[in-house]
Amino acid sequence: MPSVFDSQSYYTNLRFNSGARPPTTRQVADNRDTLIRMRCILKNQLNQAQLPNMPAGFPFHYSASGYGSHYLSEGPYEFRQEIRSSTHGDYTPAQIAIFSFMDPTTSLHTRGCDKYVWRISLPTCDPNQHPDSRVVMAEVQVDVSVMQSQYGLQYLRKDPRIICKALATSLEHGLKITIAIADYKLANALTGPGMKCLPSAGDIIYIGTNTDCQQQILNILDGRGYWAKFSACP
Repeated sequence: MPSVFDSQSYYTNLRFNSGARPPTTRQVADNRDTLIRMRCILKNQLNQAQLPNMPAGFPFHYSASGYGSHYLSEGPYEFRQEIRSSTHGDYTPAQIAIFSFMDPTTSLHTRGCDKYVWRISLPTCDPNQHPDSRVVMAEVQVDVSVMQSQYGLQYLRKDPRIICKALATSLEHGLKITIAIADYKLANALTGPGMKCLPSAGDIIYIGTNTDCQQQILNILDGRGYWAKFSACP
């Protein structure tokens, strides 16, 4: 049966089912190369916010009202993006990246977190897995309070480049990105003695979480999102 693996480290070690016949060294190398090319192609498209199948209204989408008109919906949706990773003129079958979005109600019921969640899943390219098996390779979560803030209302909801670039960072570095509003407790939990800039209460912060659940602050914006107080590379 097809399945989705919720692990961004799946391809780091290229783990295969120990009960199945192990793939050849060439197969492992080909699978790794295919994934690297897919991630590079997607990262470039995301950084430019130029995904051919990206819905109008992204990070949300337009939905038919039933009366011949459309409205901007914050309901869950998904779209598929075809990726061709051919090199040196060789033809390879197109791979499909699935972009999915969950609103806070849906994410609370399915994952226990009431956040806005965008995810990208890619094929496993694993000969020992079902052909339709997929793995989540990028994830961005946004707190409800951020979406209701001035930053959310003026920027996040209207500019598709913000979520696209956050997804690109998640995809490139294997981090789950969370966009939140800093408070005293959160600021103290995430700041260390060597950090040059500390978030203040009300600042918008971008948090990166790796597969070992270690967290670091990637970006700090003033509460209105007008300027960056701090920016770090993962």
